[in-house]
Amino acid sequence: MKYRCLSYEELAGLEKEFVHYLAIHTITAEDWQKMEKENPQKALTFIEGFSDKVFDRILKKIKYMELVTPTKLRAFKCEAEQISMIVLEAIDTKNIDFTNKNTFSLIIQRFQNQEEMGVKMYRGRKNYAMPRESELFQMLENGCMIAEGQLFELFNKFIKNEN
Repeated sequence: MKYRCLSYEELAGLEKEFVHYLAIHTITAEDWQKMEKENPQKALTFIEGFSDKVFDRILKKIKYMELVTPTKLRAFKCEAEQISMIVLEAIDTKNIDFTNKNTFSLIIQRFQNQEEMGVKMYRGRKNYAMPRESELFQMLENGCMIAEGQLFELFNKFIKNEN
């Protein structure tokens, strides 16, 4: 198994896809019920295989991820061979809380007025230490969320404008 087994709730949400997966392996509903009772280890093997396929499909599509805490925002751009990261770290912890959406308006306003933003911004880039999908999966398991990329691209422009 490459990743982890889908939870019961996750599997229930993908019931149609799982039934299709079983059908591809010529397993009928009756066969599946019998397998679950008589050979639960074999049934688990099918669930594990399906779980890997689901995670592979999701992970291949990821372009951006974020990890947000009140004092730090990490935005990632997940490319084919490497991952780029932009970090914003709150200096003004009294007014900056990255879990509050209003914080970004405050930072943008301060930037446009050429005021001290109250954050440190820096970037980094690295090649994946393991296969791309495995590394992204590990990041998800450690609290990262799949993102649309707005924050990464917004702050990427800020960093470019500062130079």
